[in-house]
Amino acid sequence: MSEIIILYVILIIVILLLAPYLKKAKIDFIGKVGENRTLSIVQSININFRVIQNLFIPTGNGGYTEIDTVFITDKCIFVIETKNYSGWIFGNEKSKHWMQILYQRRHQFYNPIMQNATHIRYLQKQIGYKIPIFSIIAFSNRCIFKKMYVYSDRIKVCHLNNLANVIRETNDSINFFITNNEMNNISKKLEAFINVDESIRKKHIEYIKNHYK
Repeated sequence: MSEIIILYVILIIVILLLAPYLKKAKIDFIGKVGENRTLSIVQSININFRVIQNLFIPTGNGGYTEIDTVFITDKCIFVIETKNYSGWIFGNEKSKHWMQILYQRRHQFYNPIMQNATHIRYLQKQIGYKIPIFSIIAFSNRCIFKKMYVYSDRIKVCHLNNLANVIRETNDSINFFITNNEMNNISKKLEAFINVDESIRKKHIEYIKNHYK
């Protein structure tokens, strides 16, 4: 009997030690599912485009900010932040935190519009072109927007199943033109910020801890 108790104790210790790594792996997997879904949607849109995912853009202070998806068309750029959330979502463009309610549990998270504004600010510095940039926050189809207040024309909050429509309608409404050469130049510049090494990913995590509270 004592041996069984010892085995249980060892098992509990192992589970406790592995719990943070398992939680991170789960979060990374859920995030990757959302990003892959976003990629398949934007690739299906019948317009001239370039698409880049998982960029680590330097912030100029030793840190990095990660952008989920940059979708470049011949009229503008869409910076897409994917949120693979369930439950009820309450949000206001001007509030620092938004609220998720799932099974009567409340979870606050940093305003993704503000998060994406940071992405766009540092992205703009790298692009070097004065091009219309739109911020899109694309949520999982499993969530429900209970109260969502967005005031800016260049900010869109939608479900993934409406992402293609939002991009098409926005793109059609723009009176601007980007040449193929400019699109290629922008794409090449941004491709330098993908496939980064682990040290940069760690710096990004530190940046999140310090800024997205």
